[in-house]
Formats: sequence, structure tokens, C-alpha cells
Amino acid sequence: MAVELSFGIECGDDTILLIYEQNNGVWHRSVRWNSDDYGEISGAFGDFFQYVVMPSGPPMGWVVAVAHGHPWCTSRWSAFDLDVIEPAQGTATQRLLFHKQDGYVRETDPVMKVKSDGFELRFEKGCLDLGIMTRSGIYRYQFVGDQMHRVQPVAMNGRDFVDEWLQTEWSDAAQWSETSKLKELEAKHAGFLQLRSPEAKGGPLFSYGPVRACSDDAKRFVVELDQDPGTPTYFQVQQGENSFTMRAISHIPFPQCKGPDLMRTR
Repeated sequence: MAVELSFGIECGDDTILLIYEQNNGVWHRSVRWNSDDYGEISGAFGDFFQYVVMPSGPPMGWVVAVAHGHPWCTSRWSAFDLDVIEPAQGTATQRLLFHKQDGYVRETDPVMKVKSDGFELRFEKGCLDLGIMTRSGIYRYQFVGDQMHRVQPVAMNGRDFVDEWLQTEWSDAAQWSETSKLKELEAKHAGFLQLRSPEAKGGPLFSYGPVRACSDDAKRFVVELDQDPGTPTYFQVQQGENSFTMRAISHIPFPQCKGPDLMRTR
């Protein structure tokens, strides 16, 4: 039995999640998930608050995944937390199995769903191209043992996949990359992260160019990313079943990928 308690604060609300489980006819609290003390309203578990209970392996049998935003008074940009919690049982206290924090756009309500092997969270998030500004973010996780693994799909299209590949940590991006070129792709990935690091003040502005089909494979195409200042970079992407793979990155256009712009706006 889950109890969700919310109370208003300035510019938003804060939420507490309590989950109780019956054992031998007696109810016991298995989960209490709430914010710590905070000096700013962004410390609250609010803006949105969603959770799913899903089965796991022994000994617990179930875990709960909780996603919540952080309230703010002025901006439509904020951060969200995603946590997976193992419930308390007997003398063992509840345990945090997984935590992730990332940015999101507050204008649309996130959607969280249970999947057969885990859960999925979707919302709007920021894009490297300020002209595009936002895109759909997809966070799907599988529960393996007591570990959460992010799996595809991670994007709605190839351009969004490149945007997610460049913004996420390498441990995830590596899983979506051509295995024979991991060292080369890791170096490219690290270079883009460095361009966007807080220490790189006055870094380049990014804008996406054409997304062109390749003649050698109907499921292969190239996404152009322009830098100002800087030169264009071309990302060769392979489309799979409900997935994408980063194949190669070059500052020189791929000669076999000169098809029409697949994402041209009319």
C-alpha cells in the first residue's frame, strides 16, 4: 500500500512517499522517501513526482523507482532525480540501489511507466542546438540483479540520438557505439564534453545541419553538427530495431552519404 503526501511550498510543492507491506497480518513500513532539509525550494521533491513499483529478484521481490523534479520560481529549466529503492525488510533498512540526476524542461508533464523488465521515463529536455531548444528525452532502464542498466530507445530520431550521445556519460554512450571503434569514439565524446564543461568559458555555439541518407545502406545516415566558431562534425548513425548506433565521427563529409535532408523543415 502506497501513500503519497504533498504539501505546498513557495512556487511549488514537496512530496513524501510511504509504502507499507503486510507480513503475517501486520503492516510494516517498507519505504519512506522524502527530501532532506533544504535552504532553497529547489531542494524539495516536487514540480512533478511519479513512481512505479516493479518486481525484482530475491530476496526482496520488488523495488520502487521514484522520479521527481525540483521546484523553482523563475525558470522553465530544472533538474530531476531518478532513484531506485530497495525496501526495508526485517532488520535491514531500505537501500538506494540507483541514482541519477539530469536536466529537464518543466513545461510538459513527464510520463513514467512500468515495462516488462524495468521502467521508462519520458519528458522534454534541452538540446545542444539553441534554435531547436528542446527535444524528447527517453530514459528506459532494465533491472538486472541489483543493478539498473539504461537501454534503448534513448531518442525519437537520429538527430536526437546524436544529441543524447553527446550529452550523456560515456558509460552509457559506449553501449550505443560501434564496438570496433570504441577508443576513437570515446576520444571524440570526451572532446565534446570538454567543449561544454564549466571551465570552457565562451565555448562554441552548436547548431544541427542536414540529416542525410547513405547510399550503401538504407538504415544508415549522417547527422551534421555545426560549431560557431569551429568546423562541422559529421556523425554516421546506424538505425536498428527501436535503436541507434554511433558508427563513426569525422570532420570530413562521408562521400556515400549525400542523400536528401531527411529532417528538412518546410
